Amino acid sequence: MTTSIVYHTQGIRGCHYKKTVRKDQTEFYHIISAATEAVCPCCKSKQAKFVETAEHRSIWGLPVGLKKTVFIVQIRRVRCESCGGFARERLSFCPAPKVAYTKWLVKYVLALRREMSITAVAKFTGLHWESVKEIEKRYLTKKYAKVSLGSVRRLGIDEVYLGRKFGFITVVRDLDSGAVLFIGKGKGGEA
Repeated sequence: MTTSIVYHTQGIRGCHYKKTVRKDQTEFYHIISAATEAVCPCCKSKQAKFVETAEHRSIWGLPVGLKKTVFIVQIRRVRCESCGGFARERLSFCPAPKVAYTKWLVKYVLALRREMSITAVAKFTGLHWESVKEIEKRYLTKKYAKVSLGSVRRLGIDEVYLGRKFGFITVVRDLDSGAVLFIGKGKGGEA
């Protein structure tokens, strides 16, 4: 595999491919960031430098055929000369700072979730069940963060009892489309 293939099959930009190690049904691709200029994540100063470390992170990528793909990324630290801060180098191909999977794997998992259960997706991709669930929760939170109220003409408000543990919730729906517009805890005016 070359740096070009890593980019075209996994969406990973700005990295240099070093080597591949195959073990059972998993391929481990060793890569390192190609960035030469560092920017301090704390103060945004350009007077920062990369410091090489012996630390590595394992990042799950898209499967290649039936083989699972793991990227072993050499992590560098960013040392700022202006503020004196230290931070890990941000991996641009990961959706969040502390996750262990790529952005393209997130898209793949969301596509599989339309047709498969969380357990089946986790088994197929090699991710933990909680990771698949977290990917879906982040997607739904982002998708439903803002609800469009421009086309709403009629509202329906209902209180639902969910048992002793959860109590009442108030659900506000668009009666024409059936879309849920809001869910509040309790059944009072604040909800």
